[in-house]
Amino acid sequence: MKSEVCAIFAIGPGGVIGIDDKMPWHSRQDFYHYKQITKGYPCIFGSRTFYGLPKYPLIDRLNIVVNQEFEKSKVVFSGKTSNTNDGGYLEIPEIEEALQWASNFSKVFICGGRSVYKYCLENEIVDSIYLTSVTSEELFNKVNANPDRYVYFPINLSEYLKDWDCTEITYSSLPKEDGDISVKFYKYTKNKKA
Repeated sequence: MKSEVCAIFAIGPGGVIGIDDKMPWHSRQDFYHYKQITKGYPCIFGSRTFYGLPKYPLIDRLNIVVNQEFEKSKVVFSGKTSNTNDGGYLEIPEIEEALQWASNFSKVFICGGRSVYKYCLENEIVDSIYLTSVTSEELFNKVNANPDRYVYFPINLSEYLKDWDCTEITYSSLPKEDGDISVKFYKYTKNKKA
């Protein structure tokens, strides 16, 4: 059985996805959504994205870090346990090898950063995309005032997804947001007829 390879990411105004190896917003609703969608599945990160997480490794998920500085795979334990879902993670030199490690699961999530998304989408590795659309007037103004400080999604998504099927994901209850952040969640799936 082949794993469903899913990319998951949030995009803000103008295609912004990051600043200084971190997210340029704080959304409780997006964190909730991310946990609900990825819990129990392998999550593949580039090393800068992984080490930029507020807290790592993510619990209840197999954390796989693509780090090309390593010549071979290794298991890194950052806690007192040897369970890779609770205190440990794998460092893998190549994305294809990371996908092999995750192949026993029904789904695997590509979690960034920019170069990992670009590689997986351009090489048509991804079967579905979980996209959070983030709107915020405050963030929009910050991006417009200093656009060179931000990191942007690496491909033109409207063109890339034009033949994909889209479903909006809704929740009956979500945490309250701070500030003027508003989010919407979508799942894109390759259209088999296209």
